[in-house]
Amino acid sequence: TMPVEWAQTVNNLANAYRNRIRGDRAENIEQAIRYYEQALEVFTLEMFPDDHRRIQRSLAHLYAMRGAWTEAVVSARAALHATDLLYRTAPTPEARQAQLAETQSMPALLAYALVRAARQARQSQEAVLALERYRARWLAEALALRAEKPPAVPQKVWDVFEQRREHVRELEREARLPDETPGKRDFLTLSALLREARAQLDAAIEEVRRYDPTFMPETSFSQVQAASADTPLVYLLATPAGGLALVVHRGQVQAVELPELTDKAVREHIQGPDDDPQLGGYLGAYARWRASLHAHTPAEERWKARDAWFRALDETTRWLWDAAMGPVVAHLRGQGQTRAVLVPTGRLALLPLHAAWREENGERCYALDDLTFTYAPSATALAHAREAARAAPAATNLLAVVAPARSGTPLPNARVVYKEVADLFGHHPATFAAIGDAATLSTVLNALPERDAHLFFCHGLNVWQDPLESCLALAYGKSLTLRHLLDETPSLRSRLTFLASCETGAIGTELPEEVIGLAAGFLQAGTAAVVAPLWVVYEASTVELTIHFFRFWKRDGLHPAEALRRAQHALRKSDRWAHPVYWAAFALSGDGWAPSQEHITKEVMMEEREDKRSVEERQLERLLADLQGDPDAEMVYYRCAEHGLIAAADVNWHPDLKPKCPQCGAHVERDATGEG
Repeated sequence: TMPVEWAQTVNNLANAYRNRIRGDRAENIEQAIRYYEQALEVFTLEMFPDDHRRIQRSLAHLYAMRGAWTEAVVSARAALHATDLLYRTAPTPEARQAQLAETQSMPALLAYALVRAARQARQSQEAVLALERYRARWLAEALALRAEKPPAVPQKVWDVFEQRREHVRELEREARLPDETPGKRDFLTLSALLREARAQLDAAIEEVRRYDPTFMPETSFSQVQAASADTPLVYLLATPAGGLALVVHRGQVQAVELPELTDKAVREHIQGPDDDPQLGGYLGAYARWRASLHAHTPAEERWKARDAWFRALDETTRWLWDAAMGPVVAHLRGQGQTRAVLVPTGRLALLPLHAAWREENGERCYALDDLTFTYAPSATALAHAREAARAAPAATNLLAVVAPARSGTPLPNARVVYKEVADLFGHHPATFAAIGDAATLSTVLNALPERDAHLFFCHGLNVWQDPLESCLALAYGKSLTLRHLLDETPSLRSRLTFLASCETGAIGTELPEEVIGLAAGFLQAGTAAVVAPLWVVYEASTVELTIHFFRFWKRDGLHPAEALRRAQHALRKSDRWAHPVYWAAFALSGDGWAPSQEHITKEVMMEEREDKRSVEERQLERLLADLQGDPDAEMVYYRCAEHGLIAAADVNWHPDLKPKCPQCGAHVERDATGEG
């Protein structure tokens, strides 16, 4: 028989034994392993990398079930190596992400197996790198979405890369043809050709990296070590066999065993039991509460959904303390630490780990009572955030995007937030107020790179299945999407972006390891730190938290991470906002610890408050006060002498708070007719 057909038959037998319910489970596993190993004789890495990866992935899980950690390490490494090869030859960014999706559980399993196999420093470092190298690779892939060729790479160099990549793909297509196909070369010949072609492709990749080091990035442990020099970096992972926290600090890696943090436990708490077709757990309760917020939902049903969401959040965060954060906090405090950066992997990135709690003396104590926690998509992203913080150490001029006109339900308290931050930063031009009509997409895209701090107090939305469409709602129905940030926004030079907008700290559920979301998008664009909520937040409590944060940060000169912790503590102490649903959604991603800007003295603040505000500033405050918030209201238009009628959503108000044509920059006047 044909080798490929035989190998596929053997592979099917392995699958059958792996999934078999009858008989002795241990014997079934052994038989599955034997058949998979036979199939690998044909499904080699060179000839069939996709099949090779699939089989090695199955073997890694089976070896882990058997407790054969050394063998699990070998198979997990092989599966990830195959992913690297397929990743390099994938023709589009979307295709590369699809390749990463095929081995989402493998980095965690490899890290866990390495730690269990031997507690040597070298293997602990490899465990960290297994997680780091497969975390948030979209941050580099996002650059490729802007153009096919990285800008710094000469066309001749890029042409060589594309030619070699296509050559590998052609050989792979030939290898998959039936053996009787006319012109198909024999197995050994194709293997040799593919091996040589991939070596040439690797050389082409290295040549591209000479001009753009971020292309298909790889991380070394020295880079992780540098990112964790001042503050411990804590990688959290779950596997079928249990969980781990890998604590990296000052060149050392320490493993904290988390036996209750299994894949099954995480999945059931977040999504509900496997045998329940309905979405349950934390996400199910949240989704039903979120859906109940529509005006047509009966009051009784809305309150029922609200109570279920509050309970689910309580239960999930209580479980998080026992399963993960309790042991982590005990370890860090035992080392004398007061702060840490969390890098949660997989579905753990969906949860507010800082709000894990236990009860002491009849009162709740949260993880953030013990230490100050920030988050990072990866050590690589954290290093870039620190570079951004060094480039913009002082936040002196603010873009405030507040209550965009006709962008959804009115935000009646937005004016309070705007007045507070304007007092702290100083009024126009220190604070550029994109308020009401002025909060257009054109205005925001023009103002973002010019400001070293950003505040968005507007509606937001996370598109769970397609996170590139996650957005901040702007004036007249337009939105700033993650795709805009990646494709249309010049590099930012911002110390901090504060997103007081629903779900803007959440990520997509399809590919959680890639951490695709608005917060990571702002980090990619050049912001040093992003504060954003994981879920839909209440406006009144968000007003208080936002004001507290900016006072602690801008007035008192605290680090952003500590300012957020203090703001959350202030809400917890109030009877009205004590429940974590009101404050725990907010988390800081990026660098929360760079040296703070000099805080504003009381005398300076008094001078700012006494300053006479400009005509434009007063006009914008009137616009904010008069907002209807009605998406069905009559459209507003402006007229440009050269380009005619312009929808209000397209007008640019930057930098002088006067309406301008987005095409020619000429000042425009409001048009009452909306004709022509």
